[in-house]
Amino acid sequence: METLIFDKSFVQTLNSDELFELVVFFEIVNTPILRKEILADLEKKSTEERNQLFIVGSLCSKMSHSNLEPMEYRKAALHELKSGRAIPLHGAMLIDSTAPHVRMGVGGIHYDGRELQWDWKRWAEGSFTDEERSLAASYRRSSEEYDLEAFCKQWRPTAQKHFGECETVSQIIAKVDGLIDDPDQHAQELILEVTAKWLGATEVFMQSPRALMKAGRIRKIKDYAPFATSITRLALTYIWCLLRGFFGPRRSDMSDLEYLYYSPFCRFFVSSDRLHKTLWQAATTKALFCDGEALKADLKRRAELRKKSPDLVAGPRPIPLESSILTELFRHYDASRRESR
Repeated sequence: METLIFDKSFVQTLNSDELFELVVFFEIVNTPILRKEILADLEKKSTEERNQLFIVGSLCSKMSHSNLEPMEYRKAALHELKSGRAIPLHGAMLIDSTAPHVRMGVGGIHYDGRELQWDWKRWAEGSFTDEERSLAASYRRSSEEYDLEAFCKQWRPTAQKHFGECETVSQIIAKVDGLIDDPDQHAQELILEVTAKWLGATEVFMQSPRALMKAGRIRKIKDYAPFATSITRLALTYIWCLLRGFFGPRRSDMSDLEYLYYSPFCRFFVSSDRLHKTLWQAATTKALFCDGEALKADLKRRAELRKKSPDLVAGPRPIPLESSILTELFRHYDASRRESR
């Protein structure tokens, strides 16, 4: 089965029958940001929010079907910058060898996804450790403290100076790509510094990559650290699109943006979020994007068909149906695989 990444809002919409269809056709992938968002729901304060806290259990129950999780994006990008070992962006899962459910042995890497599933099941039952509750408070606090006004004020002069003439998202991406691909050393130093700042790299950490660049060992950050640069590409596109008014700011933007950072590590990406739809063309990935509402409707249709004619839909691949987003997705995917051979 092929891997699928989605945001929290999509999995919230699914009922048990639709989830069953989803896991028949895809290997669903949890992401660290999904865990953060679900944990943050523990700290909801209003009466309405507390009354709807059952959503946490429902989401965790659904995610207990997943036994895959990629390395946290910041850890992966900083390791890439430090080591110079480029991370492939062709859909392969990036495994964190230091994670509790991953063990290194003589025979290679042993990935025990059951440990992830046990955590989800424990959460679904309302069992959280003190550490997890503390993390929940931290995640929610960081989201509430995101200062949109200060963020826009910081970047607005640069946006007006260099991107004021851009009238479409595509034009902004083209300018961002022009900067990333510029061989001039000053341009590459700028990309390195922007990347380091966005990832929260320390001054001590940056001593090595700066020295390598000055010595000519790093000519283009894109070639040296493609995954870290893919994050910078998304971040810059988000900033300029926001300041050009292509979408309005939301407090959830930083979380929503983070989902896209993991898009190189899956075959399919599903969302109904306006930010994801707008910025998908800035994601450095071979994954196919699918609208969440269209997929939910297709899953509902196939669930009803499975109840009526189970033999007709048997198998790990979606049977061809008219006006089906799944049929179209797998047709495109199969065609791209044939072309890459």
